[in-house]
Amino acid sequence: MKHQRIITNAEKGIIIEEYLTGPNSSREIAKKYNVSQRSVTNWAKTYKEEIMGTKNVKPEEENSVGSSKEKSLELELRRLRKELEAKDFKILVLETTIKKAGDLYGVDIKKKLDGK
Repeated sequence: MKHQRIITNAEKGIIIEEYLTGPNSSREIAKKYNVSQRSVTNWAKTYKEEIMGTKNVKPEEENSVGSSKEKSLELELRRLRKELEAKDFKILVLETTIKKAGDLYGVDIKKKLDGK
């Protein structure tokens, strides 16, 4: 049985960001991070569908019991959670980009921005 490494959401975010914005193929990124190529493409697909809104959120199950107000609130909660997740991911991508740029130029960009 193969030992599976647990990938955190932060790691997935970095991998997805590199795949979607960088010049490397999913195969190259999979090799770099020691994950399967299928995982990289699936994570990117899921990100595009859920976070970027290329696919609608699945509707509530038909057998769900509750008033229309409860359903409305549940949908709003789901939408807000997705929005928060998207914002968190965007922050992660931006912080990673700032760190990489800082490493590339030898300057702590974040520290300079926080000082102003």
